[in-house]
Order: sequence, then structure tokens, then C-alpha cells
Amino acid sequence: MTKQYCCLEHVELCMEKMIDAFEQAPQFFLVEEESTAHPTCGYCQNPARYIVANNCSDTKSG
Repeated sequence: MTKQYCCLEHVELCMEKMIDAFEQAPQFFLVEEESTAHPTCGYCQNPARYIVANNCSDTKSG
């Protein structure tokens, strides 16, 4: 799984990059506020609010 932490300002950019890279829509999740880790945005170092993730598996179905 590929994932990127991002702030509200950069979530759209992050999603577009994931779509370009994997040619499928990514999933996104809210960063848990109770988390002891305080991740930062991969684009600007502000506190991350979202995790944008994409399953990239070589497994083919069918």
C-alpha cells in the first residue's frame, strides 16, 4: 500500500498524483486526532489531516 499524509490545502494535489501514478482512484482517511504520532503534510510540513492511500498489488483477478 502506498500512502501519503497531507493537509487540507494539499489533499487534492495528492489525490491527483496518486491517480496519475496508479490509474485508479485512491482512498482517503482522516488522521486520528487521538494518535500519539503527529504526522506532517508531505508537501508543506503543516499538520496532516488526511491519509491518501492506494493499494498497488501485482495480483491480477480472473
